[in-house]
Amino acid sequence: MKKLLSALTALAVVLSLAIPVSAAEELEIPLLPDSLIGSTDYFASADDLVFENGSVTADQVEIFALKLPKNVVLGESVTVHIKGSSVGDFRSWLICADQTANKGDHATFSKMWKASENGFVPGTEFDLTYTLTASDEEPVGGSEANKLCFKAFAAHEVLEQLTITYVGITYDDTVDIAAESARLMEELQPHIDDINAALAEAEASPDDYETVKAAYEKAVKAMEDIDGSEAGSAGYADVITALDSARAALSSLESIYKVAAKDVESERILDELQSYMETIDNAVETAKNAGSDVAAAEIALADAQEARDYIVKTANDCGYPEVLEIARDTKPKISEIETAIEDAKKQRDEEEAAAKQAAEEEAAKKAVAQKTLTVVGIIAAVVVIAAVIAVIVVKSKG
Repeated sequence: MKKLLSALTALAVVLSLAIPVSAAEELEIPLLPDSLIGSTDYFASADDLVFENGSVTADQVEIFALKLPKNVVLGESVTVHIKGSSVGDFRSWLICADQTANKGDHATFSKMWKASENGFVPGTEFDLTYTLTASDEEPVGGSEANKLCFKAFAAHEVLEQLTITYVGITYDDTVDIAAESARLMEELQPHIDDINAALAEAEASPDDYETVKAAYEKAVKAMEDIDGSEAGSAGYADVITALDSARAALSSLESIYKVAAKDVESERILDELQSYMETIDNAVETAKNAGSDVAAAEIALADAQEARDYIVKTANDCGYPEVLEIARDTKPKISEIETAIEDAKKQRDEEEAAAKQAAEEEAAKKAVAQKTLTVVGIIAAVVVIAAVIAVIVVKSKG
């Protein structure tokens, strides 16, 4: 890996030195696999094309793209000079440097130039020059282009034996591209060296967690320094190649770190999550013992859900199987609490219904008792009245 990265960096320097020093001159794009824009599902890869004798041939592929020596800022123009031959017609245009939400890495960023409308006759050789101006055609809100593409004349068709033997780019500005590239590479090199050195340290002791962790942190810091630097956002092809190699090294180091950290980090995370698991377990017990206290069960659910959310996020962030398993185990516990809440609501409703029925029965008893007292009172009154009448009658006879 280290040799490969060194070779890529060396190649970037060679390409930089090979660029003419005057931006007014035509800058040749080397027709090599490294000049392709990189890994992508949209553009043809090096395996889909034929590179030989300083040329590239595309046959039965829809589109491929080459890195520009320097990005073309929105509103600026470049002159493209191409030589070669083709059996079929073809088109060419600039493509946005930004990853976009709806177009990925292939948003159109200039007007489309059509070979047959500019002097080319299919089935012949060509030596053509055309100008492309960076413009947000889709639009996607991009700010610059970093790719020059060649595509079949119509959508969903394919290029037919398009062989390009030369591609030259002339910029409108007056920046000395070779000097700027060399300056930025000089700025980048210490950080790239730090990343490569960190990778070498990790590869030498892949099972030593502390060593690997220190190397990984050093490489991450170096990449942060790169991303925050002028070189990190520069649009020069050789600088981009060097950055790609540095990111590849960091990715390899990250893989080593994840393996080394798995046992140590998973144990630490499991210890950290223990209190959250206890919160969920306690919430389950609280909910189950809540009886008809629905509010208490619902508070327990809120506590448990908050703890589960943290566990799930932690599990997804680290990706460790042991932690993911714990996250999965929390789901049925939440279901237990939800079931307990439903039971509490049912018990509450039953208790309220029973209380209502008891109140109604008590009211009915009171009504009967009141009615009985009323009847007794009436009877007593009648008896008293009868007695009074009887006394009156007796006295009247006497």
